[in-house]
Amino acid sequence: MERLNYRFNITPIGANIPKVLRIQATQPLFAEGRFYFPKQIIHENWEGINEDMLKSFIEQEYKTFPIGEHDDAFDSLSMITNKKCVPYLDFPDPISERTKIEEYYLKKQGPKKDTRYNPLSRVR
Repeated sequence: MERLNYRFNITPIGANIPKVLRIQATQPLFAEGRFYFPKQIIHENWEGINEDMLKSFIEQEYKTFPIGEHDDAFDSLSMITNKKCVPYLDFPDPISERTKIEEYYLKKQGPKKDTRYNPLSRVR
């Protein structure tokens, strides 16, 4: 904040619920397709090697939950279900939003190919 002279409030949200239950609370959001991820998140790890953090999350946490070796990124993501966060979230209705997008493309360009991004489709 000092370096960029950009100020914002940080509200501690706490974690009074066991980690596994917090993570399980994200299941409906994933099932409804309400999480959007970039195609990759490249980050230099502690060994100085560039790695795709999204691929690491999917392989090491998402696919292996609840028996994976790691779950800290998943736990961080699960904080979105905390009561203190929920009032600030705006999840559009996926059906009506998709309909609006389809109508837009039909008017502008004709039928549009389905290009929904599925982060799990490219990870094997």
